[in-house]
Amino acid sequence: MVDGGVGFALEVAEKMKIKKAAFWPAGVATLAFFYNILKMIDDGIIDSNGTPFKKRMIQFAPNMSEINSTNFIWANIGGGVAQNILFDYLWKTTEAVKVADTLIGNSTYGFEPGAFNLVPNMLPIGPLLASNRQGNSTGYFWQEDSACLEWLDQQQPNSVIYVAFGSFTVIDKIQFQELLALGLELSNKPFLWVVRPDITDGANEAFPDGFEERVANRGKMVGWA
Repeated sequence: MVDGGVGFALEVAEKMKIKKAAFWPAGVATLAFFYNILKMIDDGIIDSNGTPFKKRMIQFAPNMSEINSTNFIWANIGGGVAQNILFDYLWKTTEAVKVADTLIGNSTYGFEPGAFNLVPNMLPIGPLLASNRQGNSTGYFWQEDSACLEWLDQQQPNSVIYVAFGSFTVIDKIQFQELLALGLELSNKPFLWVVRPDITDGANEAFPDGFEERVANRGKMVGWA
């Protein structure tokens, strides 16, 4: 897995002329996006700290989805020092990855051909499914809520909508209520919704009035799963 320590190991291996491989656990499109950080700076899309100069849609390859510059991951964690640290980390990690002779990717060419064209030394071995994992996983940021497993066992197969926004995505209260809460309510389908304690300011108080009571028979909210 690629992180700061592995980046250092790749650099050492480069100096020692040792063949190098690195595993990229996220989608290949993510790495292709990071590969274009320097180009986005040169093209005046972002400054040297990753801050977008203006809102615009970016597309790195014809068959890749467009990205809104205001949705760049590092630009949505509160700005300031936190943004600078994350942007610098992603940039340096990506530069370290570039010295690997082979990248092993958790994807398949059929899922994202445009991204693979931008990362030519990527060997697809995915998707790697959680159901194939042996033993218990470690490294969770929050205590896992295992109560959702019993609830899931009571639902029909392939009937539940699963909603989660990762480890550090932050949304505002209006998005939380309209896009997620009311959208899920209007779906009229069972859902499992991971509502992190810090997904938005005062997340536990951000539910629309009466929402939890109205969806109690078909919705399950957990802090982490």
